[in-house]
This record gives sequence, C-alpha cells and structure tokens, in this order.
Amino acid sequence: MRELRFFWDYMSEQVDHLRRVLQLLRRRRVRHALVGGHAVSFHWKPRLTVDIDFLVPARALAGLQRALPEHGFAGQRRGEVLRVWNSGADPAVADSVVDFVPAEYNRTQQEALRTALDAVYQDLPVRVVTRPALVALKFLSATSAARAVADKHQDLADLAHLVQQAWSPADAREARRLVELSYPGGGHDLDRLIGDVRAGRPITV
Repeated sequence: MRELRFFWDYMSEQVDHLRRVLQLLRRRRVRHALVGGHAVSFHWKPRLTVDIDFLVPARALAGLQRALPEHGFAGQRRGEVLRVWNSGADPAVADSVVDFVPAEYNRTQQEALRTALDAVYQDLPVRVVTRPALVALKFLSATSAARAVADKHQDLADLAHLVQQAWSPADAREARRLVELSYPGGGHDLDRLIGDVRAGRPITV
C-alpha cells in the first residue's frame, strides 16, 4: 500500500531541498530564476508540485553537477536538463527533486532569467521569474508539440490562475513580447487565450 502523504509534508521536504539548492547556487555564484510550480505558488497561491525548477546558464550545469554531493544531492543529465535527486535515491524509480534547465533553450527563457526578480519565498531569498514571464513560459509549454497532454492541462490551469489576478495591460504587453521571441505570431494566440480566460469562456490552444 502506498503511503498517504499530505500537501504540507511535500512542502516541508521541498523547502529543505530549496534551501540546500540555494546554498549551492550562492556558493557557486550562479544566476538563477525559479520557474515551474513553485513560481506559480509565489505569484498565485501554494499548489502541489513534485519538484523545484530553476533556469540557469547552460555553462553552469557541469559545475553544479560536480558540487551536488556536497549538498546531499546526486544529478544526471537528461538531454539538456540536469535532473537532481537526494543522495541514495534510485533515479530509475524516484522522481527528481530539482531540475536545472538551461536558459539558452530559447530566447524567452533567456529573457525570463535576465528579468527575474529578487524575492523572498518560503522565508528564503531567491530570484523568481516575473508573472508575465511565467505566463509566457506556461503558454509556450502548453503549445509545444513535445509536451505531454496531462502536463499541457496543468500549464493551462496555471496560466489561467496567473492572469485572473492582478493582470495589467503592462503585464499583457510584456508576456506578448516574451512569447514572440520564441514563437513569432504567438502573441496573438496568447492574447486570445487570456481574453477567453478572463471572460470565462472555454479555452483552447
């Protein structure tokens, strides 16, 4: 029987992972930006997620991988991403606890890293992508042919929550600009999607 675990059990573990990863990033002076589910939690409200995602410069990945054991982690490169587990975990069966994603994968990610905000999350100092950057990244994920359907649904749910609160014309312009860097013409589709979300209409991508 699988153990029943509650939201705050996961969050407690992940805050510990976040604390240790931030120590590693600071020690190596690596530029970073929190993305993914934890960035959604920062900009909206806490939601369950199985790992912590960071944008980092690609050139930092090798050094981060070498330094992981000093902080109780082990890592493997999976394609372009450096996936991280707690030391002793079996990567064949366990979910990764942290993913380091190279910002150079596309121009939107590069800009998201460049424009990230200094913030405090879970009582820890961290750089987090802006709300418009997170919306742009979620839109690009939801429209990616390589993305699993279930993950696309989560991307759309996250995007909807992010734009239903405190979404300004300046946010809309910035999100459109960021999408266009990697998906020319996609800004129009993003505007339509956000308009549908905010009007309560069914959404499609």
